[in-house]
Amino acid sequence: MITASPIPRRIPVCVGIAAVALLAAAPFSAATVRGVVFADRNGDGRRDPGEPGLKDVLVSNQRQIVKTDLGGRWELPATESAITSV
Repeated sequence: MITASPIPRRIPVCVGIAAVALLAAAPFSAATVRGVVFADRNGDGRRDPGEPGLKDVLVSNQRQIVKTDLGGRWELPATESAITSV
């Protein structure tokens, strides 16, 4: 007897860049990249009401790795040549 496994439901995940903050008070310009990782349930690429943030997702700037918090939020230092990835 052959049994079929249920097909897992796929939910698109989006990474939204919320802000880039330049800290002019530092001796050299320092920048911070902040964002949120969320379940984009309707696949429109924007965070809509009811689309939850995803915790414990790894985000990197090629030098450091952080995990998202309970709301899917993350923050990393930005550098001139770094690419931020999930």
